[in-house]
Amino acid sequence: MDEPTFAQRVLRDNWYLVVLLVAVAGFVAYKIIAPASVDDGLAVPVTPVATFTEIDTARPDRQSERLARREKTLKTIEEHKAVIEADPEAEEAPARLNAMASLYSRELGDYKEAARCYEFLLLDYPEWEGLRRVYVHLGLCYERLGDTQSAKQAYRRMMDAFPEESQEYQYAMSKLYEPAPSRQ
Repeated sequence: MDEPTFAQRVLRDNWYLVVLLVAVAGFVAYKIIAPASVDDGLAVPVTPVATFTEIDTARPDRQSERLARREKTLKTIEEHKAVIEADPEAEEAPARLNAMASLYSRELGDYKEAARCYEFLLLDYPEWEGLRRVYVHLGLCYERLGDTQSAKQAYRRMMDAFPEESQEYQYAMSKLYEPAPSRQ
């Protein structure tokens, strides 16, 4: 009789590991392929512990925090607006208008008002050094509003305002001519 090979000796001496490995692989494959059903007792129905509304009503402090934050944001916007109206030629006026737009967008989710502020900024302060960001934020506001035509117009204006070799021009170009997302 021939001498067993190394692989045959390893399998013979460790047969229990091979059986265990096959059993684990079979169990994992079964769990992946066979969907659990409620009838066979394997699946546990998932019910949410609480909804966000229930959490908010259970924790009125969280709701009052949100309202307080919103009121503070609106108050800050009004302060900026008052300073701009008092002296529209002030050096900080464009920065305040930009801050208002940012507050509307980020804190209040009011993209329409944010876009309005950005439009005023572009119209009233065309030489402000922060305009590089304004075009981007304006386009994003219009995108969030679902107004693709206005977003494209903002990116076209951005391309008109900056030289072809600039990052701003390249960004606007990518936003205008990006491929549509593939649907699978």
